[in-house]
Amino acid sequence: MSDGNGRLVILGGGFAGTSALNVVGRAILVDKNEYMTFTNKLVDVVEGKDPNVAVVKHRSVLVGEVKSIDLRSKVVKLKDRELKYDKLIIALGYEQDLAKIPGASKYAQRFLTLEDALSLRVKLPKVRKVIIVGGGALGVELAGVLTANQVTLLESRERILSFLSPTTSRFAEDTLLKRGVNVLKGVQVHEVKENSVETTEGEFQADLVVFSAGFVGPKILEESGLSTKGGRMLVDRYLRSIDDPDVFGAGDCANVKDGFIPMSAQVASQAGEVASLNALGQERPFTPVQRAIVLRIGNTYFGESGGRLITGPLARLIKDGATVLSMAKALRT
Repeated sequence: MSDGNGRLVILGGGFAGTSALNVVGRAILVDKNEYMTFTNKLVDVVEGKDPNVAVVKHRSVLVGEVKSIDLRSKVVKLKDRELKYDKLIIALGYEQDLAKIPGASKYAQRFLTLEDALSLRVKLPKVRKVIIVGGGALGVELAGVLTANQVTLLESRERILSFLSPTTSRFAEDTLLKRGVNVLKGVQVHEVKENSVETTEGEFQADLVVFSAGFVGPKILEESGLSTKGGRMLVDRYLRSIDDPDVFGAGDCANVKDGFIPMSAQVASQAGEVASLNALGQERPFTPVQRAIVLRIGNTYFGESGGRLITGPLARLIKDGATVLSMAKALRT
């Protein structure tokens, strides 16, 4: 569990954390689950596929939820034990915070975990009107498979999939519209009620409200005294915390002070590798490379490669290939 550089502890068994472990080999990987979740496969579970398509069981993980991080003492506290570290990689991904919108925590269905997907699968056949809040990848893909429901997708920005090019956003919106999804952009949600959503464009009735928005960095980062931006811990170009030279951040929970690290599985995997090498004493600057992003709306596969829109069999091949590769890497941990 340690080497000449001392004990390395990795928090989070997602893409970043597992990639970090695969590079260093000897480290303690901590995750609250025995398995790694592939969020891009959660829609498959909602559709009725075997839940195992969205998870890969870890081979080497210490199961436990992180309660606190003591930077001064270099101790990670779990529910039933404490872990001393010499170097620490934080790769805890993101959380879903609905507290800022009145009624959301009480009346809305979250969409982030395998449990959320299974819950949705049970609820959807019993309802007619569904409102999805959030036009990112999860929200768009979910809207695209709910053909048996009357679906309205609410996006606060001026276009859905705002992390992609306007051309790709338009393609996605057109595809959703053809499938009967009502897409409303530039709409802010003020309150979620038992059977409706109050917005800047008025009140919309709904039998079920699903949130695929409100994603933020883990609260434990700020609670530990680490500097954050948008809830993500601030790191330098070597993915080292700007507050502590023995702490590194990788994946969706980390961001640079004067720039932006994209939140994606590809980039998280790259960050995990670089963070682990630098934790072992190297000085490798991190330059994220987003090679391709592919989504699906029903049976329509589309995305971007090299900044250009791709669709059809090529897009599906890239998406399926990326999933197989990611699962293969995860199986090594």
